[in-house]
Amino acid sequence: MSRFDELEDLAAIQRRPRWPGLLLLLALLGGLGYFAWGLAHPISPLKALVLVEMEGAWLGGSKPAAILTDEINAGLKALGFEPILPGAPGALAIFESGLAPEAAARRLGARFFITGEIKLSQEALEIGEGYSQTHYIGRIRVQGHDRAAEEGEISGWVGAKAAARAASLAADAAAVDALAVIVPYLTHDPALSAAVEGDPEVYKQLKGARAFMDLKATALRVRAEAFTARAERWRRRIPKLQIHGIGDEHDGLSGIGVGGLLFKAAGIRIKVPVEGDALRYEDDREAAGWLKADGGRAVAWSGYNLLGWPSPAREADALALTEDLYGYARALTLIQGGARREIRRDEAAYFEWAKPSPSAAKVAALERRCRRCDPDLVIWAATGEELARRPAGAVEGFEWWDDARLLFLEPTRALPEQADAERAPSGGLWVWAAGEAPKLWAVSAEGGVWGWISCDGARVALTTRDEAGDGLTVLDLADGAARRLPADRRLKTPHIAGDAVVFTVHQGRSDQVGYLNLNDEAPIVLTDDDLKAQHPYLMGGRVYFELIDRDPTFTRRLTSTLVSLPVPP
Repeated sequence: MSRFDELEDLAAIQRRPRWPGLLLLLALLGGLGYFAWGLAHPISPLKALVLVEMEGAWLGGSKPAAILTDEINAGLKALGFEPILPGAPGALAIFESGLAPEAAARRLGARFFITGEIKLSQEALEIGEGYSQTHYIGRIRVQGHDRAAEEGEISGWVGAKAAARAASLAADAAAVDALAVIVPYLTHDPALSAAVEGDPEVYKQLKGARAFMDLKATALRVRAEAFTARAERWRRRIPKLQIHGIGDEHDGLSGIGVGGLLFKAAGIRIKVPVEGDALRYEDDREAAGWLKADGGRAVAWSGYNLLGWPSPAREADALALTEDLYGYARALTLIQGGARREIRRDEAAYFEWAKPSPSAAKVAALERRCRRCDPDLVIWAATGEELARRPAGAVEGFEWWDDARLLFLEPTRALPEQADAERAPSGGLWVWAAGEAPKLWAVSAEGGVWGWISCDGARVALTTRDEAGDGLTVLDLADGAARRLPADRRLKTPHIAGDAVVFTVHQGRSDQVGYLNLNDEAPIVLTDDDLKAQHPYLMGGRVYFELIDRDPTFTRRLTSTLVSLPVPP
């Protein structure tokens, strides 16, 4: 090879690209830099990065989002963790850099990253000075590096006069719910367990987290065991008892319609406090709906402050109820086919015993112009038009006969149009159609009623009290024939269905459920003296009623659980 050729080969070698070597050098330097950064910023099993959105923003994007982040971080800090606060050195720049949550958490030395999105839905109620009813719902996602994520749904309702205030309250409430999802994941992390075992200071630092988890595990387990033991006690006292719920409800029964048994529910939301040594609870939204024969439930309405009892229509998928609109007003409401219709809204009036006619074409209710005023008995069309009104006086109960006629009990009071006539006989069952004067339709033989009435469209059952004592009177609506059955104690809340009547009777220390087959004339008591039962109804070969007992955790709170028994053979 010539000297010239050697020089050409050398030039070719020198002309080869140098970038692979440069890349290798940069990678080496980058690795060393990352290693050095990692030494300065080690991943800590105590650190967590919270990036939860609210209203489509996070942190400074909206006031509720900022409140949510601050409250979650404050809760984690109180428990002994070290959340990455927005004011930490370099944190804001990393937050705003657009890095993925996992990468941002690594940059900041956090083992955990918490994401999610909470949506707000606000409804403005035009009452008083205005009111914003606000619903929050979303999912919280917690993940640690090299560990599968876990998710939990949170939701709740709050309200305030101003929409901005309601949104802030929703952020506070959502933060409490979010911590209930986040903390168990963090405390069960293997890296954190190793840190606790290896460093007594870490163990001390997490005192709050340990207390939180101990309370959550122990108190909730004890609570569940208490309800199980109570259910077993109920079944020992009342064989064949079926329980339709978990026991911590405050539910009630108020009628039967085409959708099933009408119930009202007032549940609670259990809260594990970040600081404290006792479970807490808050009232959940109330609900009204149908309890099916198979035990399923279909909610037709939910809200706050349901006044009194809802009532069903016998022949339509409808119910009527009274809503207390946060104390600013009351609304007389008809729910039909899932649609809500306000019959009337009034800031001064109070409505009681709202009852729809069989087809839900009309609604009757007692109306008071003040809490202590004497009521009027009023009939409205479903469109909201007032059809008839009269002083209710001593009305003790009313039920619809059909869409045209209303039955009501008025034992001792003379009607205004009878002021100069003799007083109405005691024990009167009156018939009233809109546009007509009420007519005394039937009187029990001895002339006394107790104010409880049930109508199934064919018969009416009345509890009676007269000189002969307590009893039950059954009237046939076709011919008005009356049949009185004596009882040795006062009967209440009858429900008639075909040839059977259920009722409550005071026995021993509390009220019990009684059953009467009209063909036998031999009433029997179905429940036990040591348990308080109320509001029985017949459906599908079973007797449904409520059992009253104390909440084993919150002992000042009563529970009312829906249960049932087979109809006696």
